[in-house]
Amino acid sequence: MEAQSSNHIVQLASVISTNTNKFDNWLTSHGIPSPSFGIETPPKLQVPKDIAQARQATVDALSKWPGSEEPNHTGFSLSNNTDDPLFTLLEKFPGRSKRFANTMSMMSTYEGFEPEHLVAAFPWDTFQAKTFVDIGGYYGRNSIVLAENVEGIQCIVQDLPAVIAKRDFNLSPELKDRVQFMEHDFFTKQPVKGADVYFFR
Repeated sequence: MEAQSSNHIVQLASVISTNTNKFDNWLTSHGIPSPSFGIETPPKLQVPKDIAQARQATVDALSKWPGSEEPNHTGFSLSNNTDDPLFTLLEKFPGRSKRFANTMSMMSTYEGFEPEHLVAAFPWDTFQAKTFVDIGGYYGRNSIVLAENVEGIQCIVQDLPAVIAKRDFNLSPELKDRVQFMEHDFFTKQPVKGADVYFFR
C-alpha cells in the first residue's frame, strides 16, 4: 500500500505536461476530471530540463506500464532511456543531481511555498502532535521552522543518504534534540511507525 500510494503521488506530480491535449485526453479516457489548479506557475520557478522531459513522457509511461508500482516505470526512465529510478540515475551525475536539489530548495523559498505557511495553516496546539515525519525533507527547513514554533514537537527529516550526507550546517542547541535526520528511500517501507504526521510535499 505504501509503494502504491507513493507511486500514484509521483505519477500525479509528474504528469502535468506542456502537451495539455494529450494529458486531458488520457484523463478523460480513464474517467478522471481535468484538474483546475487555480494558480499559474511562478515565473522564476523554471523547471529543469530533466523534469520537463520526464513530464512529457509520463502519459506514455502510464500506458506502457499500467498499474505498475515500480519506481523505474516512469516518464523519467523513458525520457532518459534507463532502467534506473530517478534518484539512482541522478546520483551518477553530480551536475544533474545538484541542479535538481537546487530546484527543490528554491521551491521552498518562493512566495507561497515557505514553511511558515505549514505552521500557520494548521492548529498544531489543538492537535497536540508529538511526532512529525518530513518525507523527502531535504535539509529540513520545514521541520526546523515547525520545531521553532510548535512547543514539544519532535521532527524527523527523511531523505536519501547522498542528501543527508551533504547537509553542511549544525542545528542550534535548542533544536538538536528535536530535529533529527534519517536516511530513507520513500519507495521502501516506512521505518517510523505511529507518528502523528507524515508530511510529503
